Parts: sequence; structure tokens; C-alpha cells
Amino acid sequence: MPDSVVALFMQHGPLIFLILLFLTSFGLPLAKSLIVVTAGMLAAREHADTAVLFLGCAFGLHLGDFGVFLLGRGLGKDGLRRRPLSKILRARHVDRAEAFITRHGTASLLTARGTPFIRGPVYFLLGALKMCPIRFTAVNLATSGLYTLVFFLVGYHTANHQEQLTTLIRNGNTVLLGALVLVAALLFHKRRRQAALGR
Repeated sequence: MPDSVVALFMQHGPLIFLILLFLTSFGLPLAKSLIVVTAGMLAAREHADTAVLFLGCAFGLHLGDFGVFLLGRGLGKDGLRRRPLSKILRARHVDRAEAFITRHGTASLLTARGTPFIRGPVYFLLGALKMCPIRFTAVNLATSGLYTLVFFLVGYHTANHQEQLTTLIRNGNTVLLGALVLVAALLFHKRRRQAALGR
């Protein structure tokens, strides 16, 4: 890791990780996984307190997601029908998302965590569709913690193995997405089976 990067994070401490992860939810073009991996690498090299770095990353992820959620909650479903959002989220997609979220609210939140590009829109929709903020916070804090743990450990344990780190970063999101999709599929199958038995 370049000394200039270490100096930057040393100067600002865990707060810089929290701010960067918050801003990525609003379009900052940085990979969240790389930011968390960097925090893990710094912790491994004893440049900062491990627990504080971990918490900075986890809360940065959650606060960014919660900001998008609150934006959706403030604009409401009607806000999705106006430009420019109506150009991004088509009415039929909003209707499908609403039906899916109504039926699988928690599962949709779990799936979104590991899915780049749709994460923000899902959180916005959950807010617009008035998901309970306490429920969102509880589930999202748990998934943010898990996401942080995975990539933080990657950085921590590969801090001195750059080639392995590059390979793990490339495959990390894919593996996490696959695991979350599997969980969502199992929840979906369980609900369908319960619905069939209830007939």
C-alpha cells in the first residue's frame, strides 16, 4: 500500500472510512469492498485500532444506506413518478418492486446488500414504500456488519500478500452475491411451500 494512502488514512482516522462509505451511497465512484479491504490492511499493519476501523466501516455503510432510505421515505411513492426518477425507475418496475418488497421485505433487503448497482434503488424504494425504519435499521446494520466483516478480514489476512488480495477482491463480490441469492431463493421457496400447504 503506498505511503501516501497510509498517511491520508492516518491523518483522518476511521472517520475518513465512514465518510467515504457514506458518500459511495450517493454516487462517489469507489468500490465499497475496496474501502473496507483497505481498512483491514491498515489494521493488520497496526496503523489504527482494529475495532474502531471496523465500526467506522460498518456504520459508514449503514448511514449511507439509511440516507438513501430516508430520501425515498421523504419523497414517497409519488416522487418515483416524477422526473428524473421516473426515467430511471419505470412505473412497471416500481410496481413489481412493491409487490416483491411487500411479500419478501427482509429478503429484498438482504439481497440488495450484495448486489452492486441495484442496492441504492432498492433502499430508495423501501423508504418510498414506507418500510418501518426500525426494521430497516436492524436488518441493515446486521448485513452491513457481515459485509464489513468479510472484506475487513480479507484485507487483514492478505495485507502482505498483494497478489492473493487482488484475486480475492475480484471474486469477493461474486461469492457474496451468490450466497445472498441462495439465501433469498431458500426464503422464497419456503414461503411458496407454506402458501401451498395453507391452501
